[in-house]
Amino acid sequence: MAYGIASFIASLDATFTVGQIIVIGFVVLCAITNLIGVRLPAAMATIGAIAEVAGMLVLTLVLLVMDRHQPVGVLVHSGGLPPG
Repeated sequence: MAYGIASFIASLDATFTVGQIIVIGFVVLCAITNLIGVRLPAAMATIGAIAEVAGMLVLTLVLLVMDRHQPVGVLVHSGGLPPG
């Protein structure tokens, strides 16, 4: 979890002390979550994976339905390359 939040924390326009407080708070939050047990982090990971797949499907549908600049056949067109 800390790896995923690192770029967000680095992008904040905060002083060094404020950044340290945010990082320490996040580490404590992760530690408490892990101390509660493995079921909570497992449920959080499952919910995150489901949300990611659902978001990807919605984005795909929006991009296919809205403002298309090329036909759908471009996904399977070989571009003149021989098969295989």
